[in-house]
Amino acid sequence: MRTAFSPNIKERRDFSCALFDARGRVVDSNNDFDGADPLLAYTVPADGRYTVRVSDLTFGASAEHFY
Repeated sequence: MRTAFSPNIKERRDFSCALFDARGRVVDSNNDFDGADPLLAYTVPADGRYTVRVSDLTFGASAEHFY
């Protein structure tokens, strides 16, 4: 199993994330988990191409807004 983890870095943006399968269908998504950081916990059913999209819900921008 492959996993990805990002600790809460007190970032100013309000993120959401979504996981898409090879056909472009959303198979999992999350906006807030345990605070303001999103979390995806999904076991893919088969090998293939999956895409993760990270979005900023506030559309904010400054030197303190970072990924």
